[in-house]
Amino acid sequence: MRKIYLFVLPFACSVITLIVANSTSLSAQTLTSGFGIYLVENGELVLSDSDFVGFYRKTQEIKLNETGIKKWNSYVAYDSSRGYKHRVLGGLFKKQFVVKIGSEEIYRGHFWSWASSRSNDGIVILDVFPLNSRFDRLKIRFGYPESIPSGLGDPREDTKIIDYFSKKGLLR
Repeated sequence: MRKIYLFVLPFACSVITLIVANSTSLSAQTLTSGFGIYLVENGELVLSDSDFVGFYRKTQEIKLNETGIKKWNSYVAYDSSRGYKHRVLGGLFKKQFVVKIGSEEIYRGHFWSWASSRSNDGIVILDVFPLNSRFDRLKIRFGYPESIPSGLGDPREDTKIIDYFSKKGLLR
């Protein structure tokens, strides 16, 4: 019986080590490639370049494909307590995001809403109510209401972002 334990214990430890090593390397691969917009609070990937049809440099808009629209709409909050379904501020509203290329942080901002009466002087991604095939763009703005960046320039114009989307064929 003791011989079995001497064989089984090292074998089990080896298997567990392989599983942990593989899961760690898989998550590292996910974090080290591509463009992504992540929630700061938990590192959750909200949208990636695989969800985009294009990035419009002049207007700072992201056009989403069908998968991206479904992902975005999964964050939209609704209330049906009055007998009809209406959108409410919730979901991603006021949550901080970080834009990354691979594991490199490019800039941070907040998800904001057109329905909000509060201003924000940083970078915001404005929601446009539920997206669909006709309304399929998210707007990245400098401030809400929009303002002109001063001092250090506009981090949305980082050359790494422009070069990345150009190489991917997504720059419009």
